[in-house]
Amino acid sequence: MRTVEINQATGSLAEYVADARREPVILTREGQPYAAIITYEELKALQSGRGKRSPILVPEDGESLLSYLGRVETKYKAEGGIPLEEVELRYGLRR
Repeated sequence: MRTVEINQATGSLAEYVADARREPVILTREGQPYAAIITYEELKALQSGRGKRSPILVPEDGESLLSYLGRVETKYKAEGGIPLEEVELRYGLRR
């Protein structure tokens, strides 16, 4: 994922949108995630409920890395993962 500090963002919106076609662009404020630029298709997938099995879990405010990794592991054990082929297709990584 590309990360850009909002007050240091010098690229055009078109540049960030083009980057989001390859991977989400995370906008940060004072080093903390604040917003994300994702494709419309990714937004629709999240809104349609497919996001429930999304590989993206974000840390909660003030959450330690170990706590976050524990949540990720618990979710993986409960729900399983996403096949590599689906991840490649979803993010345009298929060669």
